[in-house]
Amino acid sequence: MTRATLLLTTLLATLSMGAIAQDTTTDGTTGTDTGTGTGTSTMGDTQTKTFTELDSNNDGMLDEDELSQGNVSGDFSDIDSNGDDEVDRNEYYQHQRQQR
Repeated sequence: MTRATLLLTTLLATLSMGAIAQDTTTDGTTGTDTGTGTGTSTMGDTQTKTFTELDSNNDGMLDEDELSQGNVSGDFSDIDSNGDDEVDRNEYYQHQRQQR
């Protein structure tokens, strides 16, 4: 490999890594923007912290008891939009956006 080719390959790889780092994080199942990527607003950071704090058993989901102890406004069945008796981050973020 010539020096020029190696330099060009390194440059392209570096640029690609920068583009990946700036992409917003998406939920792997729905592709919905979770607002947790680089450059997100303070609101996104606050929601993540609150969701994590509410998730007392650390299972990555919120149940009705966890939401009620966290004084989250709204009816659980409305927040649990897919009806699986658990609130994931996307459902929680959607509810938070609707409360603004």
